[in-house]
Amino acid sequence: MPSIPLFASSSIAPHRWSTLPAAVVRLAIITATGCAISTMPPAQTASLFGQQAATADDPAKPATASLKPKAEELPPARDLTLQTKVTGNLVNSAPVNLVCTWLAGTHQKDTVPIILVHDWGADRSTLLPLAQHLQRELGCAVLVPDLRGHGESRTLVGSSKRLDAAQFNKNEIPLAAEDLEACKRFLKERHNAGELNLEMLTLVACGKSAALAASWSAADWQWPPYKGLKQGQDVKLLILLSPVRKFETFNLSALVKTPLFSEPKFNGLTTALFWDSRDEESERDAAALETVLVKGLGPAPAADASDRWAQVRYSLKVVPGGGVGSELLSGSKGDLVRNEIAGMIEQKLARRASQYLWLDRSEK
Repeated sequence: MPSIPLFASSSIAPHRWSTLPAAVVRLAIITATGCAISTMPPAQTASLFGQQAATADDPAKPATASLKPKAEELPPARDLTLQTKVTGNLVNSAPVNLVCTWLAGTHQKDTVPIILVHDWGADRSTLLPLAQHLQRELGCAVLVPDLRGHGESRTLVGSSKRLDAAQFNKNEIPLAAEDLEACKRFLKERHNAGELNLEMLTLVACGKSAALAASWSAADWQWPPYKGLKQGQDVKLLILLSPVRKFETFNLSALVKTPLFSEPKFNGLTTALFWDSRDEESERDAAALETVLVKGLGPAPAADASDRWAQVRYSLKVVPGGGVGSELLSGSKGDLVRNEIAGMIEQKLARRASQYLWLDRSEK
């Protein structure tokens, strides 16, 4: 439950507050060379219970060789088209040809599966460098879709009608949850083939799509077993880049107040936030979400706790000057952020794969 880095060798080092009066205290953001590059008042980064949001300015450490596959072992990326299901009686609820890029993993039943969700109005190309990084460093299996009406996902099955997300009304936007469901169906097939473990499902989402990903994750946790087969409760790590609190009918602020996200007794999902504290809107939205998470979950588990990784429920990562949304991955801090994301996945899931039992989910 930390607002400091999730792992001890983190590239995002915590900084201590001065003992000076609050009126004159400033937090110095330090680079790897030790030079202060900016200051900000503590109100911008301080958390409740004396915790503090971490900052991303130090060089990250690469994944260890035991998890990093050899270059010749990496399956090539390939594009594929999934078909969504009918989701209602709206015009755009008909099945969509969902175009994705697929990067298969390398650790078979110990492989962490990841869905990368681009910002609303963008496309999957903005997240392909992260997908390549996660496959290359950790051997993860990564699926990157173009959401309906974006990129190459602009046609309905058996129809010449073109979809444009910019023209969707507020009732059509939530239909994109079925896009994520289609992605999970594909991953379930790969799971049953022994190529990954769906029990360690991770989502990374940007900007406005953060609320979509969080809403879908919450719905995934509502699915009970059916005929002895696990259907949901698979999302274990949700990473949100510059999350926007309110987007059309989505309300991320209300969602994180639900027990799944902010009550200690529900210990299944870990939420991580990355944002640029110098961007006013990003800072405002992230600070509001931070308040809910810290107030609900309290202080972090001890750094030397034997079950630390089982306890971690949230992480807050400040990236000053990193940009907004996918810019956090492509800007001047992109390498740091990509390595930090990989580090979270490594420590929370990949190195604890034995804690997530692989079970066949094939319908008999």
